[in-house]
Amino acid sequence: MKKNLVYAIYILITFMFTGCAATQPSEPLSGKIKFEKINLAFIQKHYPTTKQYQTEKDVEQKLNDVIIKNLELNNMLDANSTDTLAISIMFRRIFMGEGMPLESLKSDTIGSPKLAYDIQIMRNGKVLRRLEKNNLIYDAGLFGNMKHIMLMDKENERENGAIEALGRDIVARVKEFY
Repeated sequence: MKKNLVYAIYILITFMFTGCAATQPSEPLSGKIKFEKINLAFIQKHYPTTKQYQTEKDVEQKLNDVIIKNLELNNMLDANSTDTLAISIMFRRIFMGEGMPLESLKSDTIGSPKLAYDIQIMRNGKVLRRLEKNNLIYDAGLFGNMKHIMLMDKENERENGAIEALGRDIVARVKEFY
C-alpha cells in the first residue's frame, strides 16, 4: 500500500513538472505587419423588394478601409514586414422578422448583422498568433436601438456602424498581440 502511494505521488509530480515544461514561449513578432485585404464570407438569406442596401463588395471595401485606417493610426503597417496579417470575417446580414414563419411578418428593414472573425499573424506560412471570435452582434447603443425600433434609422446606418466597430475591435485585438 505504501509502495503504491509513493508511485502515485511520483507520477503526479512527474505530470506536474512535465506540464510546466511543455509551455513554449511565443515566437517574437516583428514590429509591424503587412496587410492586403480581408477574406469576407457574406451571408444573406432574405432579399428585400422595397429597399436597396449596400452590396457585398461595398461591405468588403468598407471593412478593408476601416481596418487599414486603424492600422495606420496605430502605426502598425509595413509593406516589407516578414509578418503578414490575415483576417477572415463572416458577415451575416439579418432582416427584421426574417425567422418568422409567416411571409407577412417578414420585413425589408435591416437588423444588426451577426459577425465573426479569425485573425492570424503569419510568417513564412507559420501561424505565430491567432484569435477567433464568434457570435458577435452589433449594439448601436440605447438611442441607436430606439431609433431602429421606431424604424427611423437610415438604410445603411446600422451596418456602417457595425463595420466601424468591427474594424476598431479587430485592430485593438491585433495590438494586444504585441
